[in-house]
Amino acid sequence: MFACLVIGDSIGVGLSGAINNRYASGCDSVVEAGATIDQILAWRKPARLYGATVLAVGSNDQPSRQLTLKLTRLRQNIATKRVIWMLPYSRERAYLINSIAVTFGDDTLDIARFRTSDRVHPISYDEIAAVLLPRGQPRGSRKSTVEWSQRSRR
Repeated sequence: MFACLVIGDSIGVGLSGAINNRYASGCDSVVEAGATIDQILAWRKPARLYGATVLAVGSNDQPSRQLTLKLTRLRQNIATKRVIWMLPYSRERAYLINSIAVTFGDDTLDIARFRTSDRVHPISYDEIAAVLLPRGQPRGSRKSTVEWSQRSRR
């Protein structure tokens, strides 16, 4: 069975809920609304190998060299086959997170593709879950995640 993990702030909370609604077994989650990178680094992560980990982090932190170093440390401590970073609406934060994803060869999904009312949270997390895990594709299918990853990089 394909195992996935969502780590993050309020974006992660909404996304993990949408994934769990879309698929009965869903993904494990380590999420909390308003979480900063310092809080996330202090959390105990599940000690298991995941097929994919979704990182929805950085929206509650000021872009800086320290944030870059802390996000890099978080990424180095993820036991997973594949990482997918959610790029926040803030372009400055999105560029910073994207640079880390590129460094590690990770995938990204830019949530700026999705409607928002507050420029922080998407209106529908279900739309993002549908892109991450389209129905009709096996949960571990490389095809489904590669297709959206390539579109999000254009």
